[in-house]
Amino acid sequence: MKIQRVDGVYEPREDSFLTVDGVMNYIDEIRIGGMLEIGVGSGYVILSLLDKCPSSYFIGTDINFKAAQLTRNNAIENDLLLHMVCTEFARSFRKGALPRTVVFNPPYLPADASIDSSLSLEERMALVGGKKGTEIMMEYIIEMPKDVTGFFIVSSLSTELKELERALRGKELDLIGEQSFSFEKLWLVRIRGNKN
Repeated sequence: MKIQRVDGVYEPREDSFLTVDGVMNYIDEIRIGGMLEIGVGSGYVILSLLDKCPSSYFIGTDINFKAAQLTRNNAIENDLLLHMVCTEFARSFRKGALPRTVVFNPPYLPADASIDSSLSLEERMALVGGKKGTEIMMEYIIEMPKDVTGFFIVSSLSTELKELERALRGKELDLIGEQSFSFEKLWLVRIRGNKN
């Protein structure tokens, strides 16, 4: 996979690799129904998955125009057909018009005034998920249709899985990937509509 990089766009990192490795286990579901990635950054995640099922319907979104443009260019460079839209979450689309699988590696770090002031606006948008770090992810999960399955990266710096599960108000959460560092754990979770 050829991935160009530009300043101000989130580059592939450990969380990107964890996402691809975990979601790849569900590639048959994606092959049938397509996939939406919110916050594509450089496009590494969506293009890696699209490469495994190129006939499927893939849509990428990012609020950062530079990221949307870079991902589109990276798709062209790798001869992959990707529909790319610059928007917040998936708010530019009609309900029911999107794939049933969503992948979102949201900004997940808690706000920290001593660090945030040294970041550019683009870096803050890519890294800081709100006061606790989970607000941006939860804003989307609350909007997520019941028939959609979502894959999300979560950081132990922002929440614990039990706390997140309580906040999901009955949605089903499965842990499908994990990576530990000296200062944090990253989890890849699968969240589905309300439990019955």
